[in-house]
Amino acid sequence: MMLENASSTSVLVVEDIDNMRLTIVKMLLTLGFSKVFQAKNGIEALEKLNEHDIKLVVSDIGMPQMDGMTMLTHIRKNRDWDSLPIVIISSVVEQSIVTNAIKLGVSQYIVKPFSQHILLDHIHKALANPVVFDSSVEPETANEPVSVVNNEPEKLSILIVDDVPENIHVIANTLKGDYQLRAATSGKKALEVCLSNNPPDLILLDIMMPEMDGLQVMEKINQHSQLSHIKVIFLSALSENENIVQGFELGAVDYITKPIVPTVLKARLLTHSNIIRAQKASTAQIRSMMESLKVRNDFERIMQHDLKNQLQVINSTTNSIRKNIKRPDVVTYMLNAVENGTLMINQIIDNMVMINRIEEGQYQFKPRKIFVAEIIDTAIDVNTVTVKEKRLEVESHVSSEICVMGETPLMASIINNLLQNAMQAAPNGSAVMIRANTDSDTTRIEIHNVGVIPNSIRDTFFEKYTTYGKASGTGMGTYAVKLMVEIQQGQVSFTSSVDEGTTLIVELQAG
Repeated sequence: MMLENASSTSVLVVEDIDNMRLTIVKMLLTLGFSKVFQAKNGIEALEKLNEHDIKLVVSDIGMPQMDGMTMLTHIRKNRDWDSLPIVIISSVVEQSIVTNAIKLGVSQYIVKPFSQHILLDHIHKALANPVVFDSSVEPETANEPVSVVNNEPEKLSILIVDDVPENIHVIANTLKGDYQLRAATSGKKALEVCLSNNPPDLILLDIMMPEMDGLQVMEKINQHSQLSHIKVIFLSALSENENIVQGFELGAVDYITKPIVPTVLKARLLTHSNIIRAQKASTAQIRSMMESLKVRNDFERIMQHDLKNQLQVINSTTNSIRKNIKRPDVVTYMLNAVENGTLMINQIIDNMVMINRIEEGQYQFKPRKIFVAEIIDTAIDVNTVTVKEKRLEVESHVSSEICVMGETPLMASIINNLLQNAMQAAPNGSAVMIRANTDSDTTRIEIHNVGVIPNSIRDTFFEKYTTYGKASGTGMGTYAVKLMVEIQQGQVSFTSSVDEGTTLIVELQAG
């Protein structure tokens, strides 16, 4: 699946999250683009545009320093870039945001998550239909009323094939305004349209034509797997029953007799249009599911990598124990490291199993009263090696009476994941503080460290694969926490600033 002229088209990918940016770059390389530049925010993007002859921009909206909307405004103010194709990729679907993006001259808008097929489709449309930006149109502010977006389905594309121009004229007049119409007066021309970069959704195909008749056109179409989505309705005379049967055998979905009755033509096309749209929706869903499956497989490979790393640490440590067998203090420390490694493996496996069950809707939540202090003390003990290596002070100010309604395995995993996150983020020699209190029906647990969450990952802190500055980080710990808190009808959040440090917050029903 390659895009024509992709190798000579320079693309700029603007995305602050490294994993997402690299994923988009990989997709573009697969599609045949060989000149792909990268930027982490709007400021870097404008610099790249000045340095290189960029022909296409693929950009996120929410970015630090300069977001996608501001970048788009700057681009459209420059006459050299006022028709530059720009594809926006965002999880934001608010009407005001999308409307403003359109008014600022965005070429295409993709909602996350998306597949490579969706990216290809939108890039093709962006390159094939350059924007005509009107700088006199001002984008709306957040407080201004937003005009109603047209939610009508996209018009389907119909190719009318008949060697008699008058027949094409009658059909076109009947269908104009309801569909995107194209015409061909020969089977050869019809195949050229079908094999172009913009094939039709449906063909109204005359059977009796010179040189190449409708049945031969169908045979040619069947030789190209990429055209399998095109539906064909034959146009035939009542006396052509044998040809109609052969047409159905070749894959036609319907036939309409001549002379054309406008009401019958419209009714038949309406039925098939609904079927085509339903099939398109199903196809998109299947593609999305396939992409999700690939993501899951990638996740499992990441987890296997983590497990292998921990096993290598344990193996290396046991070898060191043999060499230091006569030094009890060293052996004791190393045994703690081995124990920590096995507990980490257990945590990784627990995360894998728990995420899978929750995502598939198979988890049955059975709450009971849990004493929070016991869970926290165990988590601190599990992470003793990290505490010593980083010379951290870990203090728990949690009353033994504080309870939540939850499940012990879930709570243990939540606290352990968040404590590990806090310890990894905490500077060497600093403190990690754990507090909890109950207010009315809610228990609030806070884990604080003096580190700061980078701006670039704050919006996606609890999403899959979000990590920063960790050589072996998978970005799954906080995502697992989010799922496990929400399955217990709770909420997880954080506050982070240079002055106050970072506090990870879990709120659950009090026990």
